[in-house]
Amino acid sequence: MSLQIFKGKLVGAKKGHKLLKQKRDGLKARFQAMMKEIVETKLEVGSSLKDAAFSLAKASWANAGDDITSTVLERAKRPSVTCKLSSENIAGVMLPVFKMVHDPTKDAAVSTLGVAQGGAVITACRETYFKAITALVKLASLQTSFNTLDEEIKMTSRRVNALEYVLIPRIEDTIKDIIQELDAILFDKHAVDFYKGGTIVDVINSYRSMLLAVFYILCAVEGRRGDQDDKPSCECA
Repeated sequence: MSLQIFKGKLVGAKKGHKLLKQKRDGLKARFQAMMKEIVETKLEVGSSLKDAAFSLAKASWANAGDDITSTVLERAKRPSVTCKLSSENIAGVMLPVFKMVHDPTKDAAVSTLGVAQGGAVITACRETYFKAITALVKLASLQTSFNTLDEEIKMTSRRVNALEYVLIPRIEDTIKDIIQELDAILFDKHAVDFYKGGTIVDVINSYRSMLLAVFYILCAVEGRRGDQDDKPSCECA
C-alpha cells in the first residue's frame, strides 16, 4: 500500500516538474523579448524628451520670448491624459499593464493658446510632449511587468530545482527502501516455508521407507522374519 502511494507521488512530482519547467521556459522567453522592448522604448523616450525640450524652447521663442509654462498651468484644470491599470496573463502569471487614456475634450482650455502668435509652434510642442508621455507610460508598464516577471521566474526556478534535486530523489530513495524491505520479507517467508513446510522431513521419510523395503527384501531372501526389534533405527529427529 505504501509502495503504491509513493509511486503515485513520484508520478505527480515528475508531471509537476515537467509543467513547471515548461512554464519557466515560457516566462524566460517572454522575459527576453520584454528586455529587448524595454531597451528600444528607453531609446525612444530619450529621443522624445529631447525633442520635447527643444520644441518647448521654440514655443517660448515664438511667444515673444515669454515662458508659456505658467499660462498652461493656469488653463489646465483637469488632466486630459490618464492611466488605467489592467493585467496580462503570461503562462498563468498576471502582469500589470498601464494603458494611457486621452480625452481630447479636456484640451479645449489650452487649444486657444497662441492664437495671437506662435500657435502652430505651440501645437507642435503639445503633440511632441504627447508622444513623449505615450512613450513614458509604455516604459513604466514594461518596467513594472519586467520586475513582476523577474520575481515569478525566480520563484518558479526554485520550485523546479526543489522538485528535481530534493523531492523526486527523496521519493525514489524511499521507493527503493520499500522494495528492499519487501524483498527481504519475501526471502524470509520463503526460507520459513522451506524449513517448516516439511520438505526435508518428507525426503527423510522417503529414505526411511526405502530402507525398510530393502530390509524386508533381504529378510525374505535370507529366510528370516523381520521383527520389529530388528528394524533399523533411522527415526527423523
